[in-house]
Amino acid sequence: MAMPESAQNWTVAMLDALPDDGQRYEIIDGELFVTPSPRVRHQLVVTRLVAILDPYVRRAGSAVLLVSPSDGRKGERTSVQPDAWVIERWRPGDDRPEVLADRIEWQCTGATEPLVIGLPDFFRSIVPD
Repeated sequence: MAMPESAQNWTVAMLDALPDDGQRYEIIDGELFVTPSPRVRHQLVVTRLVAILDPYVRRAGSAVLLVSPSDGRKGERTSVQPDAWVIERWRPGDDRPEVLADRIEWQCTGATEPLVIGLPDFFRSIVPD
């Protein structure tokens, strides 16, 4: 993610007032982040991840998978655009979601078994060494 644009305490209302100029604007805890559009490799990762998640979520029948651009808002000081919306792992007392490096294991309500994605193999299939 890019560095904050300014130290100003941004709100969702201020974000909504920005011009539609093709930039990706997000605010996290009142800090404005401006990021360029994603590169091809990034979009390839998102596309392949969605291709894995979508059939799993559809079979479970109890969740919906969305892709950006779509705002996720939490209060008046946070508005983000995740690439894909399914689940974040938050634990009591966490300020931010857990970041996973080895594998994703998640069981959607209604699913008979968990979805498991080995992250090193997943990324190696997209970006070989």
